[in-house]
Amino acid sequence: MQLTNTQGRYEAMRRDLALILLASLAVAVVLTIVLADGAGLAQTGFAARDILAATILVAAASGTAGIVWYRLVTARSSLQRSRQEAQTLRRSLLMNEAIIKAEPQVLIYWEQGQGLSIVAATLSTVAGLPQSNS
Repeated sequence: MQLTNTQGRYEAMRRDLALILLASLAVAVVLTIVLADGAGLAQTGFAARDILAATILVAAASGTAGIVWYRLVTARSSLQRSRQEAQTLRRSLLMNEAIIKAEPQVLIYWEQGQGLSIVAATLSTVAGLPQSNS
């Protein structure tokens, strides 16, 4: 029984792919401008290629840092949801075991196409009941 939603993964993947496509197009445009610009030095003494290369480097570093931060936040929230799901399942299991072991009884489980199986038999003193759970 899974309580978490897996549809968010596909939407996030689609969004990430669109961002990667957009970033690659931007890099291609900037590199085209740098290669086409054969001009000399700007007023600051740096060539246009140097300025654009530094801009690309800063943009790539900040984009990478943003993606890493986003992934850490989503991983942390996913871990929290998984822990809550495990806790809910653990409570459900403990409650079901408590019900089964609460009072003397014979609990039989039957599935269509299969034979009967004894889940719990706490009436061991009653004559005629099997001692094993198979």
